[in-house]
Amino acid sequence: SDERGVWNATTLTRDHNTENQHEVDRLHNDHPNEEGSLLRNNRLLGQLAPLRAFGDVKYKWDKDILMHIQQSLNIQGIVPANYHTPPYLTATPEVITHRLDRVKDRFLIIASDGLWEFLNAQRAVQLVGDFLEAIRVGDTEFNPQGRTLGEINNQLMGRINVLNRRGEENNASTHLIRQALGQSEDGVYRAARVSELLGLPTDLVRWSRDDITVSVIFFNTLHSSRDNL
Repeated sequence: SDERGVWNATTLTRDHNTENQHEVDRLHNDHPNEEGSLLRNNRLLGQLAPLRAFGDVKYKWDKDILMHIQQSLNIQGIVPANYHTPPYLTATPEVITHRLDRVKDRFLIIASDGLWEFLNAQRAVQLVGDFLEAIRVGDTEFNPQGRTLGEINNQLMGRINVLNRRGEENNASTHLIRQALGQSEDGVYRAARVSELLGLPTDLVRWSRDDITVSVIFFNTLHSSRDNL
């Protein structure tokens, strides 16, 4: 972080959806003459949002195989409309390399798309950075010796402000999830919103949020060995 406590995020992945022009071009090159049906409503064949994925074999297998399954199970809708030149979906990863800077690179956030629906990369990195700073301040003993009452007050208020950024969690990953779920439309964290989203019935939760999985890996950090990280 800089002297203002602002952390800078470096994005190491790209979303594989229709907002990624490279992915759109790849699909059009693989499936020429299908421009009108290939991507509709920002979805593959009008149905699937991700353009690379494990599973979802209905976008990978030959049409004859899918038709056989559909007829054997007497289930309609297995074969997507305009299914001409499969496979349309691939699980081939996009590999991006990044050389770690021992000074600047402090941690790595790996998360499913459920997190990024609520937080952008910069916000997520700032939250983890603030979390780290709160741990550092909490581990540092405050010594008022040689300071005026005004200086003591200012420093104590500063410590409280930093410690409050840690929130209720002792784990960086769950801290991110809580902050993501609690973000209101005005960008303010509201604990009641977390309770609302976590308390939704199973049949309704999918309409409000996706599943969220988060891991935070720390590099070259004094706190990297702490159990609560």
